Amino acid sequence: MQIKNRNVKKFIEAGKAFFTVRNKETGNRFSYRVFRAGKTHLGKIPPWFVWTRGSNGKYIYVGTIFEKKGFVTTSKSKVTEKDIRFQAFKWLYANAKKLPAKVEVFHEGKCCRCGKALTDPVSIEKGIGPICEKNYGWYWKGGSV
Repeated sequence: MQIKNRNVKKFIEAGKAFFTVRNKETGNRFSYRVFRAGKTHLGKIPPWFVWTRGSNGKYIYVGTIFEKKGFVTTSKSKVTEKDIRFQAFKWLYANAKKLPAKVEVFHEGKCCRCGKALTDPVSIEKGIGPICEKNYGWYWKGGSV
């Protein structure tokens, strides 16, 4: 299910987002998962860890999103900052609130907050399960992601 552009950043930062990005002009597409490392504590926002699918179909670690530094590679990254998968995510994250029409983002049928499979048609459309939506007070503009 496609995520509406105005909700992409919120979806990515939800906690356990699984999604694919596609450029309609180039045909390039990359799948990512972004997990948040814990909860906010004493005003400190924990980082998000970003993985992408490797050539073998398994996820590999790309980098970390820090509140102040933004998206960067770390010593454990399996790609460099020159890798197109790193560059594509960095661009997506920086431009998530104003994506051009040629860029599409699709969720993979899992709740963006807890990562559980979505089974209810309304939840699938929204990209978030009813319990997470209720517990975390999430509201998606336009009724869906």
